Amino acid sequence: MNILLVSHDFTVTGAPNSLLRQAKYFRDAGHNVDVWGLGDGALKARYIESGFNPLVIKNRFRDIKRAWRARAHDYDFIICNTTVTYRAVDFLQRQNIPIVWFIRETKLVDEGIANNNKFREVFRNFYNIYTVSGYAADVCRRYNSSVRVINNSVEDKFQKFKKTDERIVFGYIGSIIPVKGVDILLRAFTKIATENKNVELRIAGEYKNAFGTELQKYNIPQVKWLGEIQGVDKEKFFNSIDVLIVPSLDEPSGLTVIEGAMYGVPVITTDKTGAKYMVQNGESGFITKTGDVEDLYKSMSKIIQMNLDNMKQKSREMYLKYGTTDKEREQVLDMLARNKENLPVVKNRSISRLHIFERRGDARVHIYLFGIKIASFCGFYKKHLMRFTKTHKIDLKDKNIISLGMNCFTRTMLTYWGLKKKKEDGELSYPFDLAVHFTEPLIEVLNNDFDGFLDNFVFKPLSGYWINNRYGFIYIHDADCGESEKEKLVARLMGRVKNWKNMISDMKPAYFFLYLDTVEMNLDREHANLVAGNMAKTIFTLRDGRPTKLVIISTEKIKIDMKNVFVLCAPLPWKGFKWSTRDRISVRGTRYEQKVAQFCYDVLAKKED
Repeated sequence: MNILLVSHDFTVTGAPNSLLRQAKYFRDAGHNVDVWGLGDGALKARYIESGFNPLVIKNRFRDIKRAWRARAHDYDFIICNTTVTYRAVDFLQRQNIPIVWFIRETKLVDEGIANNNKFREVFRNFYNIYTVSGYAADVCRRYNSSVRVINNSVEDKFQKFKKTDERIVFGYIGSIIPVKGVDILLRAFTKIATENKNVELRIAGEYKNAFGTELQKYNIPQVKWLGEIQGVDKEKFFNSIDVLIVPSLDEPSGLTVIEGAMYGVPVITTDKTGAKYMVQNGESGFITKTGDVEDLYKSMSKIIQMNLDNMKQKSREMYLKYGTTDKEREQVLDMLARNKENLPVVKNRSISRLHIFERRGDARVHIYLFGIKIASFCGFYKKHLMRFTKTHKIDLKDKNIISLGMNCFTRTMLTYWGLKKKKEDGELSYPFDLAVHFTEPLIEVLNNDFDGFLDNFVFKPLSGYWINNRYGFIYIHDADCGESEKEKLVARLMGRVKNWKNMISDMKPAYFFLYLDTVEMNLDREHANLVAGNMAKTIFTLRDGRPTKLVIISTEKIKIDMKNVFVLCAPLPWKGFKWSTRDRISVRGTRYEQKVAQFCYDVLAKKED
């Protein structure tokens, strides 16, 4: 493939360095890579040394347009790096080529949305954003839900663990500016130093500025100001400290956290540092409240009393699990594989018309249906959807429609095809219609009366999703609940459980819809029959004689001899068909979905016995 990477500039800073790593990953995988920079810088020489031929152009729409037309190109994939490239994003998304916008900032996202009309328009409407951490993703999702995460990495330079002695050495490395929280660190360390003379704080970073001069007024004997360090001196710094402190007030990623873990150094950081996923709180370090001197002081006091040798080992293990270049390379190449045919949907108002995508042979349209914004539907899908909803009217007022999963298919399909009310019309959410899960654990949850359903949560930083570790439920539609917002997720699920229990005891007819993808669940026909039968028994037992119907859509032919159980055998349109991708709007995907919708309509329209 021919790949274009667009950097905001070539300065020796984190974002251009990270893009250089991605360029190498693509090249080493056999792809051709071109690099543009919207500003010059010393890192351009490193790109050239690495075998690339970077082009510097001005960050103006007309210059980007001119460069595009002047260069001989046949690109298959584009990545634009950082918020600063929004003009390039705005132009390049119109070229009918898959494009990813890699965001590495948080504060600049908020500021751009607030102060830059053009940035706000492009960002809110862009279809394919990636970012560097769950924390950064939470910020981006305030304005755009199409966000995925690929965490940063650092090269492994580990040699050996530092032997812990009686004198505990804390360390900070980075810029000496207010957002880095160095003043918070010094205030906390002052309290530590008055209680324990056998501690030391080493601060590495350029401090000859107004803020740094102000900080030196603390005049603490145990604080050593090292100045800016690079290369071998940087390695010596990490090998000389026992604990790394990263007290940032806002840090989209935090490469120093990953570096600390790589060197096997326990890390204390804040809950607004993106790379906090590298820290096992209380095991390999601590995650403190941002800007809270007392909380940082308590964590530093605790860590002095702990077995630092064990913590160093665990910190190193976190790096090997999440922070290696091999891990990042795997995710970057997976991003390419996922998106190589993911053509843009241009929705910002500055575009006079929507693209006609010749590669797909259809016109992507942008419509509102039942109040739901549906972007990216092809003309064929739209025509059949509109025709169906016009001719298949049904009164939903006196019916409870409940999706049992195993994914979002049943709830989404029923809503789009007019067979389930939308949320704005008062439709309630239930525990299983906005999650991904297998059916057997769902049956267990119901038979256990939700025991363990509201706890056992684990946050997966690489995906940005919460998972119920006991039952394996993945909450992909609750990505707005970040790693520090477990209580928000629990409160939301409690509401859904309450809705479920009220529905179970309601005399209003209840229609349950279950989707069994036997390929995904690895079920043979016998096992699929058993699972479906157990679900039917569970649902009818819970309803205890109240009007109930169960609809099962199965990719394998199954047979359930029970009254008010309706089974549709709906094999996937082709091997490898993924409903959650653009497969659904293909001709065969549309017909598959319409077949299921028609079956569900027939059940809903049938008069009660």
